[in-house]
Amino acid sequence: MAYWKILVIVLAVLFLISLSWGDPPSPHLSAWRQVARRYHLHFRRGGFTRGPQMRGMIEGRQVGVQERTEFDLDQAHSKTEFSAQILGKIPAGLTLSRESVVSSLGSMIGMEDHHVGNPEIDLNLRIGAISTTDVRSYFARESVKEGALRFFHQYPGARVFDGEVIVIIPELIADPALLQKTLEQVIQAAKALSVNETPGTQPAPGKKRV
Repeated sequence: MAYWKILVIVLAVLFLISLSWGDPPSPHLSAWRQVARRYHLHFRRGGFTRGPQMRGMIEGRQVGVQERTEFDLDQAHSKTEFSAQILGKIPAGLTLSRESVVSSLGSMIGMEDHHVGNPEIDLNLRIGAISTTDVRSYFARESVKEGALRFFHQYPGARVFDGEVIVIIPELIADPALLQKTLEQVIQAAKALSVNETPGTQPAPGKKRV
């Protein structure tokens, strides 16, 4: 192979590496850095193969924000995913989502959906767990019931899975105020669904970088 071909390949590789190291020309990066600094979260700017993300601890719970890319035919769509850990003893295998026509049909053919005996919860939320008894005990807490209803009314597409509250916004957020507001709302939902916590207090910036 001619030397110039080798040189072209080397330059191409270096160019791709520089893209992965450098900042993509996207205005959202400064907003994400700003929020990460405020809460002392570990920020990764992403690059050639992945978008930005920030993770860390706020008031003793794991939180995260990251870009999610979904492909529809030949188009890519960027979304922003927020997550916050639910603390305390919650029902094993707990999953929560907003009740919908599709999920209601699923219940009719035997798909899992625990009922707690509260019409508001049973009509509005789809609940998965190992034990119905544990679910009923969990939702007997007024803070859990009210927090879940309020949160899923605010974010109908949200879900609880694997001990986390998860919200996906169908756009890549570039506004630091909106990033911060959504993160705080997700944390508030996680607090409301946590056992032995007082919901309603605003999350304070983290005290150390992780």
